[in-house]
Amino acid sequence: MILAGLALLCASAGESPRLRVVDARDGRPIVGATVELWTEDGVRPRIVATRLATLRTGADGTSSFEYKIDGVRADVARVTRPGFASVSVSSGDLEDGVALEPALPLTGRVVDLEGLPVANARLFTPGMCRHAVAGAEARSGPDGVFRFEDLGADGELHVAPEAHTPLESLAVATLRRLAARDGSVDVFVAPRAPIRVRMLDRDGRPMPQRRVHSNAELFAAAWTDHDGWALLPPVAQGEATLTVFDGEEELQVDGSFVPRDGIFVAQPFAHRRSDAAGRLTVLAQLAAAGTPPPSVVVFARDGAHHQATDLAGIATGPATVFVGQDFSPWREQRRQLEVTEEPQTVVVDALPSRRVRVLLTRDDHELLVIQAASTGWVTGSDA
Repeated sequence: MILAGLALLCASAGESPRLRVVDARDGRPIVGATVELWTEDGVRPRIVATRLATLRTGADGTSSFEYKIDGVRADVARVTRPGFASVSVSSGDLEDGVALEPALPLTGRVVDLEGLPVANARLFTPGMCRHAVAGAEARSGPDGVFRFEDLGADGELHVAPEAHTPLESLAVATLRRLAARDGSVDVFVAPRAPIRVRMLDRDGRPMPQRRVHSNAELFAAAWTDHDGWALLPPVAQGEATLTVFDGEEELQVDGSFVPRDGIFVAQPFAHRRSDAAGRLTVLAQLAAAGTPPPSVVVFARDGAHHQATDLAGIATGPATVFVGQDFSPWREQRRQLEVTEEPQTVVVDALPSRRVRVLLTRDDHELLVIQAASTGWVTGSDA
């Protein structure tokens, strides 16, 4: 606390604050560490986080830095050094020092549910917050193989494929144990379409150069092109809420259930019709006796969504009915319809979903569950 106060005093006197990078094992200074300063605001057209400056630590493991560069605040710092695990920290914590742990390599593959390689999947350790620049990062090659050189001994790993369901919170220690036992480790991801979102104003005109992000795990953002289109990675189970930045205004767009094909058209400025309401009943025919009813979600274009089969007072206008989910007894499907003031009934034939094999193994009294499902790997301990 005293050191931080002295640093702030020096900064107020016209001197730049300083950061110090040390070895977490013995506290010795690390010479030649790279410190990248990033902003989370991003720039057009598709970059979310933007690097503002790159620094290197000197013989004493320190370097001076600035909180603002050309008027833009540096929110996050990524610190790297060969032989050490890369980390991402808040720029506000730099004056307290950064301790780096030794790095351990990790090799594995990203594959789909059929065991086929998934190329160009992004694997990374989360930063100091869900939308910050990552610490360690790698990508899978054409054969699905990835290799980390700057990954710590433990922590969490996230996986963001381009056309498969993302995974979060994979335990690095568990992956290392499997890799040591089997020589490598396979990370299974379920197929899913990316989100292609088109932003339109209330008159139906494209909204170009708007930053759109999804609050679903994993966090992702993009900028709309001249025709209002933006491309976001898939989300687990299709659930997402989209946020659009229009100048200084932040607009929430309810994306409740992203369509299976990933195409989503949103009009954040659309007027709501409060003077007209309809009644909608959704009937799902059972595929077999004893099969539980599917999940039914009705997404109305007024921004509301309803998880029910019998709806009264729903806003009139275009709507989408979603039935079922991946990796449930019901295959996900959707139907477009127009809700009117007259009561109407929609009948949906349930479609079976393919089953997924779950492997249970016992290793050193721990029960490890590896499930190739849309939510990724599920791990737990046998109490």
